[in-house]
Amino acid sequence: MKQLDEEEKQLGGRSFISEDLGSFLMGLKKGEINDSRLIYLKRAGFSYAKLAGAYQKQQELIERYKEQFIKDENPEIEEAVPPMVNGLINPLMVEIYTSEEELGQYILNKIT
Repeated sequence: MKQLDEEEKQLGGRSFISEDLGSFLMGLKKGEINDSRLIYLKRAGFSYAKLAGAYQKQQELIERYKEQFIKDENPEIEEAVPPMVNGLINPLMVEIYTSEEELGQYILNKIT
């Protein structure tokens, strides 16, 4: 098992919510990354600085667009959650209950 270097420790547990959004934020063409996990992208040769910067930008975009995503897309939460409760769910919970890929695509559509 490979020992983590300092940069990999910083990236551990972090990922892009979609590969397409990650590619865009890194200034690459759609499909140029084949994993959303930052540690594996670094090991594939992508620069730490570029990965860390793109991840930070993604987090800022999630904060900026997640509430609007809920309003615009009205994502399905879970069938077990009554509709009146669905509207009261804290927007911070959106990532737990919806597809990260959907949120990633929504953000990508807003910024491109």
